[in-house]
Amino acid sequence: MSSAWKHGSAQHHSKKNLAHCSYVLTMFLLFYLFTEVSCQTDITGSDIDKLQTEVVNIRNEIATSEKNLAATRFTEDALREDNKKVAFYTGLPSFLSVLSLFTLLKDYVPHSHRNAFTQFEEMMLFTSG
Repeated sequence: MSSAWKHGSAQHHSKKNLAHCSYVLTMFLLFYLFTEVSCQTDITGSDIDKLQTEVVNIRNEIATSEKNLAATRFTEDALREDNKKVAFYTGLPSFLSVLSLFTLLKDYVPHSHRNAFTQFEEMMLFTSG
């Protein structure tokens, strides 16, 4: 047997094996992609219910905290419905009085995008001190 024949035969055999491997790999991938895949977990329906309840409780706590935080701010929204707070911090009888004062003064207060507070909040901090 000549070495050329052995080499050619081996090359042909190698291409045939490569084609077969390619076919097997393609079939495996198709099987894997188009079959239902599932996994086993240790989480029960009861565990999921507990987690959902915990999420609801945490969301309620966040909402309460956000309300409490908003109540401590000197924003227009925080003072609009609370004339007692307005009177306590400013000495003025109502939010309408504060808003009227703000309307008169706001054009004389320098303000830029670098200010952390709104003009209204700055006025409230200044007048409540």
